[in-house]
Amino acid sequence: MTETPNTKPIYILGNTPLSYYLAAKFQAAGEMVELILKSKEYGSIENTNFTIKEDTKLQKSHTKIKTSFWTRSPAKMLIICSSTEELNSDLICISKDKIKNCPILSFSLTESTAYIENIVGNRLTQCWLNGWITKKNNHINVLGATPSINIYTPCDKGIKHQLDNLFAQTEIKLIYETNKDTSFWHFFTIYACCSLISASCNKSIPQILKNKPLYALLEKMIEESLSLQKSSSAQLNLTKIMDEIKTIPTGYIFPLQENINLSRNGDFDTISNILINQAKKTSQPIPVLSDIIKQIYNIYLSIN
Repeated sequence: MTETPNTKPIYILGNTPLSYYLAAKFQAAGEMVELILKSKEYGSIENTNFTIKEDTKLQKSHTKIKTSFWTRSPAKMLIICSSTEELNSDLICISKDKIKNCPILSFSLTESTAYIENIVGNRLTQCWLNGWITKKNNHINVLGATPSINIYTPCDKGIKHQLDNLFAQTEIKLIYETNKDTSFWHFFTIYACCSLISASCNKSIPQILKNKPLYALLEKMIEESLSLQKSSSAQLNLTKIMDEIKTIPTGYIFPLQENINLSRNGDFDTISNILINQAKKTSQPIPVLSDIIKQIYNIYLSIN
């Protein structure tokens, strides 16, 4: 029996707050969704009733999420939300023949997409979330404004049409960037600098912004990160980045800070490698960022 498009699932890969948020939004839009998790996780998750609280809405929503440990049937779309440290092992759950004709979005931060494309093919579209989502037990919290998705790798009209149709009923706005370098470094500068400084001092970004020495340190980190873009066409500046950082909600904690406190390195290696390798390519010194990277490395070693 041939499957119709309405019975094809949207697969979401990874056990992250974003995974659960997107699963809930697509289910509310009437889509069939399966969250792909490792076998030790998926059974307990499927029996959990999740509560989604969005700051922009008065009422909470509740949902259960269907889970799987692999792509068992042809997909309508694949969304990769895996954390950096789990990405490689999560990708083992993907069957290439089940996703060959569908859009593939990836939010996962990587130095190179070669490994992902070797598994999922060359239809990969990279993007980042402009929003702040946290998860504690079965509670998913969307802090601040409704998130949007910035797509920063070119996609053809066919894939764009598919994505627009799929996201139409989710309330999530898609933004198609025209400059890949600008968009990536926009996201990465904020994410990397905020991750590193919050992990180094174990404070949230709103706390850091109220501390003059830490505020000044964050500015220096951002300036160094922006200096690495001289070989690209990115057009960003300190004021613009700091203005966006000031909108980060009080309750948001960057994953690296949480991971270091749990004796895990999280995406530390990926963040530091991107910065260090780009500094080598552009011959730009990054003494402040290098010191912060060393501090976190020493913190991680002392814990372990």
